[in-house]
Amino acid sequence: MLKETYIELLTNYTDDNSLKNELWTEIEQNYSEKKRHYHNLSHLENSLVELTGVKDKIENWNTILLTLFYHDIIYNSLKSDNEEQSAELAEKRMKQINVPFLTIENCKSQILATKKHLCNSISDINYFIDSDLSILGQQEEVYKKYSKNVRLEYLYYPSIIYNKARIQVLNNFLKQDSIFKTDYFKSKFEEQAKINLNTEIETFEKYKQEFLLTHSNQWTFTIEDDGDWYEFFHDGAEILEKTNGVEIINYYPGFFDSGYCRFTYKDVRLNLEYEGMLGIDLRTEPNPTENDIKIAKEIYDMLKQVRNKNYA
Repeated sequence: MLKETYIELLTNYTDDNSLKNELWTEIEQNYSEKKRHYHNLSHLENSLVELTGVKDKIENWNTILLTLFYHDIIYNSLKSDNEEQSAELAEKRMKQINVPFLTIENCKSQILATKKHLCNSISDINYFIDSDLSILGQQEEVYKKYSKNVRLEYLYYPSIIYNKARIQVLNNFLKQDSIFKTDYFKSKFEEQAKINLNTEIETFEKYKQEFLLTHSNQWTFTIEDDGDWYEFFHDGAEILEKTNGVEIINYYPGFFDSGYCRFTYKDVRLNLEYEGMLGIDLRTEPNPTENDIKIAKEIYDMLKQVRNKNYA
């Protein structure tokens, strides 16, 4: 559906079939990059479905479609100017197919509006950013998958950083008068979106010392997160060495920025890891079973108790 919609859209501006297919291939490749777990072709498809539902309310359908296809064409979780770069590339491509100047400017404005998702005086912008956020109001299981996929796109950031930033983003949405700006999307998604966002925040708060590293399917238990406990890391390794049932596999004392102690306990492989300013974590292997997490929790509770008693 996406390709057909895009090719048909471009027939309004060019008869060059080779160019149409070339531009579609660029879109398909960019949105299919391996690191895109949410901002991909499925996201475009879902947004297109939502926008089609309000087509009669949109003033310039072609502009909206151009915005749809180009609003996330550049996406790098390590960068803060994705919207600007996407708008710039969109302008180049639209000029290639002789899109009118006013349409180009409106499209760029719509793309840039997705940076903050704020209410706008232009109706089409509000409909587009609402469609872009429609995932927030989906049913619980769909939202959970979305939340996990967003985390996967931010692999570079450890949980201690990601979770704090994610909570701030969610709270920023909840602090607004309403998440959605149009009556249509507000009535359709607002109530469920607030439930989803609050539930995700509550999950972070509930497990503020136990974060699921979805990028590697590990559980990590944060023993200390202020990065000032280098000494405790070494004491923790010694404690493990003296603990019945623990077998040290590999111990790297590190320096002031890193170190690790890999070990098994009750046949479960675990890792005590020191990451400098990021603190000290206890991690499971990827894809842990419930028993693995239970065993890890035993070690975590023991180390945390020592930490609180001797290093408070």
